[in-house]
Amino acid sequence: MVDTGQSFLINSLQHNNNIHQVRRNSLQTLSPGCWKIPEKYKELYNSKNKIEGTALFFARDIRKIPPYIVSTMFYNNIIYEDNVIVSITRLEDPYGVGYSFKETPAQGLRIFEIRLGYMEVGGCRKVIEDIRDR
Repeated sequence: MVDTGQSFLINSLQHNNNIHQVRRNSLQTLSPGCWKIPEKYKELYNSKNKIEGTALFFARDIRKIPPYIVSTMFYNNIIYEDNVIVSITRLEDPYGVGYSFKETPAQGLRIFEIRLGYMEVGGCRKVIEDIRDR
């Protein structure tokens, strides 16, 4: 027989394992130029109150949704009017800065790519300030 303390711990571990499994299943590997947005995002965006303003979510690769974005939007129900996923790509050239909005996969969700030369320092901040001032 398991005492209540051990039972609570076992149930907590099983619950956490289930959450991590759901999060792993929620991550989607996406083909370039073809974002597959889960219906849950569209339902969430259309049904929940949105926080006024813009949220910037940084992702290493725009073809994969990072776990913290999944947690923020789907588990914590935190969604902004404008949600921007920012990806920073290093160029093969030492200098140069480029940026553009790539696509809008769903209402309220945009993809923004920053391209920096491998020797550029502080370029991201300049780009974000430039975009903000427009």
